[in-house]
Amino acid sequence: AAAFLSEEAGLSPAAITRLLLDQPQVMMSSLEEKLRTNLTILREHLRLNPSQISRILTSEPKLLGASVDTALSTSLLTKAMFLARQLSLTPEEVGKMACVMPSLLIMSTEGTLRPKIAFLLNDFHALPSDIASFPQALGYSLEGRILPRLEHLVASGADVGAISLPSILAPTNQVFAKRYSPEAIQRRVEKGE
Repeated sequence: AAAFLSEEAGLSPAAITRLLLDQPQVMMSSLEEKLRTNLTILREHLRLNPSQISRILTSEPKLLGASVDTALSTSLLTKAMFLARQLSLTPEEVGKMACVMPSLLIMSTEGTLRPKIAFLLNDFHALPSDIASFPQALGYSLEGRILPRLEHLVASGADVGAISLPSILAPTNQVFAKRYSPEAIQRRVEKGE
């Protein structure tokens, strides 16, 4: 398996060691069924180059052990197709999202991705392109960060559609509270921002 990971996935010896310590079951995986199939999905379906694949697998080694049964929502290909359908993206665009946030491809489709995407599109009025360009939005807690920030902005009279998703979700709680205090929002409204 180590030779395969080096030759086929382009992983360095240090990355292979970390991967095997984190995911020892990779040593027991069928090279043909899981490892090779998941690498093929990353390479051919998501159009990732070897250095992108190496970075993604170093960050999320669980991807190599993902199910290859496309009837299961845990399948790497099923998740990639789900993201493409939900956000009207090409597989290559999903690959770009995965390069920014590799954990997208191991998140629960029904428990995490579907509800967050639905909320961001329907309630937050984000565009699919907003989520594609800031996939980290799908990593934030819906109840702990996304919803409370939206409620705060709406209650403060902010034009949520005029504020970028990263500006709302990325700042720490302290920076967000200062940036979007009712007074700061009022000043922006008065300035016509």
